[in-house]
Amino acid sequence: MKKFIGIVMAFVFVLSFPGFAPAVDEQPAGSKGRAKAKQITGEVTEIDVKAKTVSVKGKKGTLTIIFTDKTKVTMDKETKTLADVQFGDRVTVKYRETDGKQTAKSIEIKSAAKKPKLPT
Repeated sequence: MKKFIGIVMAFVFVLSFPGFAPAVDEQPAGSKGRAKAKQITGEVTEIDVKAKTVSVKGKKGTLTIIFTDKTKVTMDKETKTLADVQFGDRVTVKYRETDGKQTAKSIEIKSAAKKPKLPT
């Protein structure tokens, strides 16, 4: 019995050293490497060119998104700039959320709304 307790104690002693402990995942809970791409479609409610932010009001509320030099802005497959985004425009923004900040990957400005059909 003393021999068995000695073996168990030796095993516990060896595992108490950091070199033998199992590796610990250093990523925060719920994080899996790259941030997952998200998307919002809605109306532009605010634009701050100096701060490089665009606020978009979607179905689930308003979201303020950071615009970077790598953000692509398009309208009808034509390359545009943040200056081309106007208050009230309908846009689709693809973004990534990292550390609580939403960074735009692309902004697509929707064409002007089509004329409504007249009832017949």
